[in-house]
Amino acid sequence: MLLVIGARGWERTQAQWLRIGANGLWLWHGQDAAPVEARITGCSQWSNRLLILAIAGENERLNPLFVAADAVPASVFLELSVLGRRGSPASL
Repeated sequence: MLLVIGARGWERTQAQWLRIGANGLWLWHGQDAAPVEARITGCSQWSNRLLILAIAGENERLNPLFVAADAVPASVFLELSVLGRRGSPASL
């Protein structure tokens, strides 16, 4: 039971919406919440199936963002991998 409560609490802290822009990412944690601006600082990619982006928010703490290749269009996956390899915001 404790594991289920912990998993639900962790799930609530995850972003529900993501917007990719020229200056970084905006993450929304809920419908009424204000967006959090973050920047891509690096990435790790396994084959063409999974991309793990290192993102830094306002507090400069690095957080992983997992992106599965089948979760987004191929062009978006490619753009994210390029942004991750550059390690800094770039124009899309």
